[in-house]
Amino acid sequence: MLKGLKVQSNNFDLLLITLLALLLPVVVQLSLPWLRVPFGLIMVLLAPGYAMLQAIFNSEVAPDWISRLALSFGLSLTAVALLVLILNLLPQGINLWSITISVSLWVILFSVIAVIRRGNQTRLIVEEPKEVSTLEKWQPAQNSSSRLIYIVGGLVVVVLLSLLLIELQSSRSEHLTEFYILGSTGKAENYPYNVVIGQPIKIQAGITNRENRQVSYRIEIRDGLEVLARTEVIKLENEGFWLQPLQFNVGSQVGIRTIDLLLYFDNNLDPYRQLRLRLNVN
Repeated sequence: MLKGLKVQSNNFDLLLITLLALLLPVVVQLSLPWLRVPFGLIMVLLAPGYAMLQAIFNSEVAPDWISRLALSFGLSLTAVALLVLILNLLPQGINLWSITISVSLWVILFSVIAVIRRGNQTRLIVEEPKEVSTLEKWQPAQNSSSRLIYIVGGLVVVVLLSLLLIELQSSRSEHLTEFYILGSTGKAENYPYNVVIGQPIKIQAGITNRENRQVSYRIEIRDGLEVLARTEVIKLENEGFWLQPLQFNVGSQVGIRTIDLLLYFDNNLDPYRQLRLRLNVN
C-alpha cells in the first residue's frame, strides 16, 4: 500500500527562460556591455539547451544542477550550430538580428513544449516503508545521465562535422579573382604619390584567375570618367596569373586625385574588381 503521493508541477524555470528569451531582442539593442555580454552568453550557451533538455528528456535524467548545466551547454552548442546552418541557407543570411530572433524562438518553442509535457505527465513520488540504500537511488540516475551525456556528445560531434563539411564544400565552390597593384619595389608598398603633371606614372598590376575556368579580363585606369589607359583583353586559364607594368599620365589639374583601376570580367560592362590610387599632382 502506498503511504504517500506527491505531485510535482513547478514551471518557474521554464517561465524564467521564456521571459529572458522575450527580453533578448531588447537587450541586444542596449548600449550596456556589462549587461549585454553576460545576458547574451547565457541565452546562447545555456538557454537553448536547457529548454531542449526539459522538452525532450525527463528532468530525472539529470537530477542535480551541475549535470543540467553541463548537458544544457552541450545541447546549446548543438542547437546554435543547427540554427546557423539553417540561417546560412536563408536569404537574410547570418546576422545579429537573425541569430537573436532564431535563438529567442527556439527557447520559447521548447519551453512551451516542456510546459505541455509537464502538464500531461503527473509525477508521483511514492513513499515506501522499505528503506532504499543511497547506492540504489543513485545508480539509475547515474545511468540515465551517462546515456544522455553520450547522446548530447554524439549530437555535438555530428553537428560540428556537418559544419566542417559545409565549410569545406563552400570553400571549394567559391570562385575568386585576385586583382592587385604593386609599387616600385615589386611589393604592396611604395606606391607613387607625389607626381608631376606630364610625368608618366608607372605601377605593376597583377591578376590571378581562380574561377575554375578560362576567363577574359581587361583593365581600365580612370580619373573620374576620363579613361587614362586600358589594356588589351587578357585571357587566363584557371590558376593562371598575369603581372605586367602599366603606365599612364594624369591631366593638368593639380591637387589630390583619386585614380580608379577597374578590372572587367569577360564581356561584362560593370567592373568586377576595383582598386584606388591616391596621387598628389603638382
